[in-house]
Order: sequence, then structure tokens, then C-alpha cells
Amino acid sequence: MTFRKTMTSVLSLLTGFFALSVFSCTANKEYHVGDIVLSDGTVVNKETFSSYNGKAKPVAVIFSINGAESEISERVLGVALDDAGSSLAVCTVETGVLSQNFHTNATLVKNQVYYSGSELYGNEGFTGNLDGRKIFYSFTEDDLKAFNDEKLFPAYNASLDFGKDKDFGKFTKGWYFPSIAELYELYETSKTVNESILAAGGKAVEKAKYWTSSSAYDATGNTYSLNFENGNVSADNRQNQNHVRAIYCFSEGSKESQKKNYSLGDIVMDDGSVLTPLQIEDYTGSAKPVAIIFSTRGGHFEESNRVLGVGLNYSEFPLAFAPKGTLGHRTNMLANQSILTGKNYSIKKHKYSNNGFMGLLDGRNTWKNISYYDSESKSSSKNYPAFDYAVKYGKANGLKKYEKGWYLPTAAEAYELSEVIDIVNFSIGKCGAKTFNHVVWTSSQDYGAKNQQYIVDLRDRDVDISFKENEYTVCAVYCFE
Repeated sequence: MTFRKTMTSVLSLLTGFFALSVFSCTANKEYHVGDIVLSDGTVVNKETFSSYNGKAKPVAVIFSINGAESEISERVLGVALDDAGSSLAVCTVETGVLSQNFHTNATLVKNQVYYSGSELYGNEGFTGNLDGRKIFYSFTEDDLKAFNDEKLFPAYNASLDFGKDKDFGKFTKGWYFPSIAELYELYETSKTVNESILAAGGKAVEKAKYWTSSSAYDATGNTYSLNFENGNVSADNRQNQNHVRAIYCFSEGSKESQKKNYSLGDIVMDDGSVLTPLQIEDYTGSAKPVAIIFSTRGGHFEESNRVLGVGLNYSEFPLAFAPKGTLGHRTNMLANQSILTGKNYSIKKHKYSNNGFMGLLDGRNTWKNISYYDSESKSSSKNYPAFDYAVKYGKANGLKKYEKGWYLPTAAEAYELSEVIDIVNFSIGKCGAKTFNHVVWTSSQDYGAKNQQYIVDLRDRDVDISFKENEYTVCAVYCFE
């Protein structure tokens, strides 16, 4: 496999990501889980296929019409009829990247619980890079050169080359290595899918461990695998050998569903375009970076599809939330209250436990809410330094398209940022800005004390409360969708 062929494969894959691939079926085709896709683009169910006498060959079985697990999309995904390999490593020690954490390719298992004495994780969904077609954003040019040796990146090569030298017609190119979220979606529909795979003459997905392209967020050098025996997700050493099964995206869904596809770590430019961290390195346009995407599901425990970005800059100096003697300092802003659930203080750890948030999770109206209690805030924000910085962020930084709409994050939003701060800082570094490693103010009023406000330590993912006159760093966030 030559480097030129590899790059051709990469470019073909990424081209298919940003628009409906020339190899894809039409967007208005009706798909169902278990349908069999043929090499000429025909889609049939397993019952119809049994009487099919045409020349087209079966190439895949549809396993999702709603994208990956936890993804809000209408992507139509199909799985290959056979494994790309049964004993493959993600990469080998010779690559030099065995111990790297590919932050732009990282995925988080939400509410991940590690069970002592085993390698099993609890799973309540995913956040991070859910679309496996973006795997190449994680690799540098030098890493990509290593792809010419199948022995160095076996799982990746086996997936990308799955259609090579096969009679797949229009679906020869475009196969890829699935993310953990995509593979988990396959696991959930595997019974129906396996019945169709067998009907099409393929080999069922085995009750065994399968590799994914998702780097484990907090386990450097590990990549997620999924056990089809029980659905357990584990972060494994990349040298381990597991099964690999390639997948294909047959449609992006209806035009109405094709909004901008944001991923954690994406960089929003001031003209509205969105770049990945590696794309911005070669960017020659005039647009300037504005924000880094840190959530595609709103605030922590919000479970929405809001896309949130944090501004590249933070306050030059620590600021108070509300100085002593001001109305804001001595007023309990009930409309902005948040509650940290399961909140217990550990003397040993000097921190509160965090089992999620209740109350106001969306911070877009928190500044407006202040006016319910302090009428002077309608004309001036001088008595609220933290808010003053956040709501004026766009104008202060000369962001014409995004001059208005910035706000001070709630505790739920700031905590969501803290969970992926390494991914965000990786992108911020690519933009030439200073990374975030601070305790920041939030717009969330502590429900138990009128003169206290929630703060979040972005370094330790710690939520605490502080007197409003204390001074902390301020960041501004923006809701892009």
C-alpha cells in the first residue's frame, strides 16, 4: 500500500464526509435497519434478497438510520458482511505513536464507571468524536506516511482497504474504521443485522472484542474496544489483537437534517466556517478563529443538542462576580439557581462530589435574569465584573458576526468544558492562544447562600462555591446551534 494510495484513500474519505459521496445512494432513499445494500446501490430486505436473481452483489447491511449512539443525525450506516480481520492491533510499537493520546479523536463514555477487578466500564452514552470518518484528523503527516506499511496500523488499513479488489461496484472506496459510538450502535442492532448478514451469505459479527477508532480520553496509549458478547466497553492497549469490522456511510440524511457537523475541538472561524485542529495549520484564508467547540449536547446533564463553544481568550486578570456592598452581592438570584446533586464534601479530598446538576443549565438568559432583581443592570453591568466581561466579549474582541450572544456559562456548562479541557486546549494551542487551566466563575447562583456563586476548576473538574467578592478567571461561551 503506497503513501500516494493512502492519501488518495484519505482524501476520498474526507470528501465523502463533507458532502454526499459520489459513491453514496440517493439521500431520499428509504432505509431500514437490516436492509441489504447491493453493489449497484439497490436496497432490499432479507426476504426480497432470497429471491433476487440480478448481477449486483451484496456489500453491506444497514445497522443505523440515526447515526451513531448518542449522535443526533440521520446518517445511514451500513456494516460489512465480513470482518476486515480477526487478530489485528490498532498500531504497533514501531509507529512511535503507541503511547500518544489522540485528543481530536478522543471519545468519552458518559458517566463512565470502572468496575474493580475487571476491565469493564459502565456506559450511558458517548460524547466526543462520534463519526469515525474523522480519524485522520488525529494524525500528523509523518504518521500518515506510516500507513504505507500495513504492519504498523493494521486495524486502520484493514478497514480503509476493505473494498479494495472486491466486486463492490460503486462502493469500492469509502469504508472506514468505526468509532466506539458507531460500533455500539451496531451492537444494539446486531441481532437483526446478523440475520441479514447471514441471509446475504456473509459472516455474522462474532460475540468477541472488536476494535474501534476511538482513543480513550483519559487513558493515554489506549483505544476503546467493544465486546459483542455483553456490550462492555474497555480501554485496551493498542498492541492487543481484536476483531475489526469496517462500516460505510450510505447517506447523510435529508437536507433538513444536514446542519453543520460539529465535533469536540472544532474551531469556529469569524466567517462562520468550521475547521479541525489540523486543518487550521494549513489554513491560508483571512478568517480568524473565534471559539472552540466543547459540547454538542449542551450543559452537563442537560441532554440537548445545543452546540457550545468557548471563546479563545479569557479575562486578563481575575475578576469578582459582584463586589461587596452591591445589590448583586447580597441578593439570591433565584432564577439563576443551580443545584449540584449528590453534593457531599470530602474533607480528605477538599472537594464536593458531583452527580450532576439540577436547576438552570442553559446560561443564555442568566444576564437578563439579573435584571429581575437589580433594575440598574439593564443599563450597566459595572457591578457584575464577571458578567461584564462575558457579555461584552464579542465586541471587545472585534467579532462582527459574533459580536452579540456571548454569555457567562452555568456550572453545568463550565463543568462540561472541564471534562474535555485537554481536547479544547489542544485546539487552542493550534490557534496560538493561551490554554485554559483556571478556576472560572459561573453564572449559577448557589441555592443555599445569597452571597455565594458556583465556580469550576477546569484543571481538576471540580465544582465548588465561593463568595461573590472573590476573584477568579472569566471565560465566555457561545451557543452555535
